[in-house]
Amino acid sequence: MKKEKITSFPFSVLFFEALKRIKNDSISHIYYHLFSLLKPEDLEWQLKYLFELSEGKDEFFKEYGKEEWFAIFHKSIRQSDFIQECYQKRGIELLTDDENKEFRFLCNKCRTKDYDKTKNKREDQLFSDEYLRYLDLSGKKRREVEEYSIGGHLDSILWNMIYVDESELYNVFLRMFSEYKLEKTQK
Repeated sequence: MKKEKITSFPFSVLFFEALKRIKNDSISHIYYHLFSLLKPEDLEWQLKYLFELSEGKDEFFKEYGKEEWFAIFHKSIRQSDFIQECYQKRGIELLTDDENKEFRFLCNKCRTKDYDKTKNKREDQLFSDEYLRYLDLSGKKRREVEEYSIGGHLDSILWNMIYVDESELYNVFLRMFSEYKLEKTQK
């Protein structure tokens, strides 16, 4: 299915409403939080695609998708990045204690209005040695925080939740599809 611009979110609204009706609150909360990690447009697109797959409207799966849409969805979670753009920040110490002190001192000095970056510079330099040292320490300080993707871990949690939830998510999707069809016929 071609990804078009999403302007309304009927599937997402129905999906989150159906999640509230799961008998097991713990499972409901986990699914709510995992699916909330998706951008609203991406979630809507995924839910709409699942609906069309279940209707046999997918060009590749056709009638097979009608019968096996949930198995296709479940399998795809392990084979693709379903939950994306989720990161954990980790701090690492790149500056020594002395460099940290020097950096704080240079920050206070270099960030004043009247500080001249070019004062006492050599001819072959753009800035003074002091300001170049500040830039070097500033660059190290910025690299002290690294981001690691946790999307694969979240995909694994989602896949395993579906595996053990005794068809709860499957029933949520079925409820969402039937309510969507009902709304469409009433309009």
